Amino acid sequence: MGERSLMYSSLEDMLKKKGSVNKGGRQESQHKHSEPLTINNQEGLIAYYNSLNRNERIIYRSYHTDHAYHLDYRALDNSYFGSFDETIAYIEGYQQLGPAVTVFYEHQHAACFGFAQLVPGVFEAWCMGSKLFDKHPVAATRTAKFVIDQGAKFLAAHRMQVTVRAENKVANNWASVLQFKLEGCMKQFGHDKTDYMLYGKIY
Repeated sequence: MGERSLMYSSLEDMLKKKGSVNKGGRQESQHKHSEPLTINNQEGLIAYYNSLNRNERIIYRSYHTDHAYHLDYRALDNSYFGSFDETIAYIEGYQQLGPAVTVFYEHQHAACFGFAQLVPGVFEAWCMGSKLFDKHPVAATRTAKFVIDQGAKFLAAHRMQVTVRAENKVANNWASVLQFKLEGCMKQFGHDKTDYMLYGKIY
């Protein structure tokens, strides 16, 4: 993914995002634990998912590189990168920015997904799916809504965003079904200079 930044309108606005400012100009934390929630919370997020999960056929585990090798990729997922090694490098890069999770469906690798923290409270959701999505579209959609919304709650996110290839109609429709709002087109955003669409969801 390309570089993205979020500019604060002022120093005071930035401090308000992280805590509060007293009359003397000092920052007062609103929470005892105000550090950004990133990969350190991975095990907590997975335990949270599994505690809420009511589908016995689904289980969430920490992502490991070998999980990506076991995914039965769909053609549309393969189109995002020039090679499988690039796919692995993409996931490993995002692991440095937030939790990475593998979801298993009936003991099969269904998807690898996670949340990359761009700035405190703002995350980019990513996912590498499998052909199980096509076999079980309803279950896949319900699970996606669950992991995104509950993930946002656990991570105290006020914004989630996703990027989708402009030509991928299925993925664009799915982003809308998951209640992401289209925000714009990013020209030549892909490794092959393809255009991507940016979707956002506010909490």
